[in-house]
Amino acid sequence: MKKLLITAPVLAVLASLPYLGLADYYLSYLYIIFFWVVLATSWGILSGYTGYWSFGHAAFFGIGVYTTATLATQFSWPFIATIPAAALLAAVVAVLVGLVVFRSRSLRGEFFALLTLSVTFVVAAIVSNTSLDSGTGVFLSGIEIPMIGVTASGSLYLFGLIAALIALATSYFIFHSKFGQGLLAIHDDEDVAEVKGVPTFRYKLFSFAVSSALAGGMGAIHAVYVGYVTVGETFAVTVPLYVVLMSILGGARHWAGPAIGAAIITVLQSAIVSGAHAEFGRAGVALALIIVILVLPSGIVPSILRKFADKRSGLGGSDRITQVAAHLSPATNGSSSPVLLKCEDVTKSFGGLRALNGVTLDVQRGEILALVGPNGSGKSTLINMISGHYAMTSGTITLEGEQISGKSPHQIAQSGIARTYQIPVCSIISRSLRTCGSVRSSVA
Repeated sequence: MKKLLITAPVLAVLASLPYLGLADYYLSYLYIIFFWVVLATSWGILSGYTGYWSFGHAAFFGIGVYTTATLATQFSWPFIATIPAAALLAAVVAVLVGLVVFRSRSLRGEFFALLTLSVTFVVAAIVSNTSLDSGTGVFLSGIEIPMIGVTASGSLYLFGLIAALIALATSYFIFHSKFGQGLLAIHDDEDVAEVKGVPTFRYKLFSFAVSSALAGGMGAIHAVYVGYVTVGETFAVTVPLYVVLMSILGGARHWAGPAIGAAIITVLQSAIVSGAHAEFGRAGVALALIIVILVLPSGIVPSILRKFADKRSGLGGSDRITQVAAHLSPATNGSSSPVLLKCEDVTKSFGGLRALNGVTLDVQRGEILALVGPNGSGKSTLINMISGHYAMTSGTITLEGEQISGKSPHQIAQSGIARTYQIPVCSIISRSLRTCGSVRSSVA
């Protein structure tokens, strides 16, 4: 309620500016801030929350730009109808890319960044070599703009404001949802998040779609704002670079961080770079940003929140994953069967090396069972079989009579089995099943 009381007057003032006679120059200036706020916030929903850094945001922004350019000029669609179409097309392309990329465990980190960058070049090549652009650019100056403001500039300003509010609201609700906590758990440790019950593939795919839809919708608005679009400007590498820099500066892992970073960098650029010594101004901005990033590596917003002891934002990685698991884990089944977990003839081979050779065991309800053996005997491998982290070569594993072998780790976790990591004494399987991971020289 307190947040609403603070933000409502600010939003009311921003929404009324076009009707108060504010000069078009200042409306355009504020529009540019909204533009970067949307792009930076949309990037944060994917890359800030999950840790999958994208350098291909220009691709989805560009899809939005050329969707509006094509529909409005070649098919005479009204401008406002092209905005959801642009957002939808960008989201569809993102889902198609994600269906391929997110299934591969090797396409993380720098490989994901490079792949998304290559998507930008592919989309740009398609646009420039087809009737969408044909290498000459597209004029949109004749597009009719719905007059929701007093002037055309005022109307575009309001479209930018609405887009920024939608982006911020989306990021806020994701950040404070179970879905958002799952994305942050993926950022901390994706493998652990999966075996704790987070459906990582589905979460990443949806995050990618939402992020791209926001970028595509903003691209649709910006196409009409600039009035003339070209492939070189639309798909320039400076777009994702600025977006990444803004998000890191403000704090990519907080819902408001990218927006704060976008506003700061846009204002600094306008105040310093547009002066008489533009080159020195750019160098000054870059140096200031480097200093801020070195002093506040997690970004401005998270650093300020920690300084003022906001304990809710201080969850560590394992705490966050445990919290997500608590949301996703089901209630204990009331079955009366004495056998809780059953492994039958479990075998695992890594190439020519057989780590497990027909392991069979039963775990009774309420029983504490220890696996004791020397290093390399297959204790951790068996735990990984039960939790779904490794796929079995042969055999079956059942939980309360239901086969769980062959399921994905998050499905097994949602059935009631989970494990901990980096605990030297034991790995824990839920429902009172505890299996010791290693016993040192005292048992050797």
